Amino acid sequence: GVPVTGADSNGVYALVENDNGGLFASDDAGATWRLVNTNRDIRQRAFYYTHVIADTKARDTVYALNTGAYRSTDGGKTMTGVGAGTHGDHHDLWIDPDNPQHLVIGNDGGGAVSMAGGSGWTAQDFPTAQYYHVITTKHIPYHVCGAQQDGSTVCLPNETGAGGGGRGGGGGGGRGGPPPVTMYSPGGSEPGYVAPDPKDVDVFFAGGNNGSFLVRTNRRTGQSREVHPYPRMFSGEPASAIPERVQWTFPIVFSPVDPNVLFTATQHVWKTTNGGQDWTKISNDLTRADPKT
Repeated sequence: GVPVTGADSNGVYALVENDNGGLFASDDAGATWRLVNTNRDIRQRAFYYTHVIADTKARDTVYALNTGAYRSTDGGKTMTGVGAGTHGDHHDLWIDPDNPQHLVIGNDGGGAVSMAGGSGWTAQDFPTAQYYHVITTKHIPYHVCGAQQDGSTVCLPNETGAGGGGRGGGGGGGRGGPPPVTMYSPGGSEPGYVAPDPKDVDVFFAGGNNGSFLVRTNRRTGQSREVHPYPRMFSGEPASAIPERVQWTFPIVFSPVDPNVLFTATQHVWKTTNGGQDWTKISNDLTRADPKT
């Protein structure tokens, strides 16, 4: 991240990913630099963040965005959290050029506004969710299901006030018809694929991050159970220690020609014909599997 301050065009900040990196500042348009802050709070998970934004009027006020949001009023030397009251994982910040107390922040929960320099944010109760995937069900009218960034998986009927509350039923929720369908979760979590069972509209297979895990959920009975071919939580382990390596978002797909066949993948492709009770490995290692990486 590299911003020029609004107060002084010679004032520049740079947030640098390096073992000896951190927040640097320059007073001479980048001719010379000094390291002002090495705090890991503002430079962790650098591939995902590395965001720094300079104030539009105050030379020594600068913001750093990461899992938390931080503000410094002493040129970056000390940072104070300003993200309380909104969502985490901050990716962008707009500072009003006429009133730098007026901020709009973008994070994994959507957008939020502050009129007090980050001391208090508006609620994120408007539809700004980011979806990883969407898929439709066999309901009539059909439901649309998907996984929300930093949220849950959800399903909704494609028509407002539509029926289809169970067993593929239709209708509009009037007298004699099924009740309207409200939003519900098909299981799984944040980035996962959702795979509705083509034979039973109440059954879903859904994934979560870090390969943990693949869940079969029966909405009719309320039963939910783990069915991943290798259900091991591996967060914090190196790839070399994991027998079955699972991507952050891994595929969960029913065969379009055989409704009994469900596929998923680690570095191998797996197949089940009995709802995840048993799995068969049907491919070799499809990655480079380079020990150096």
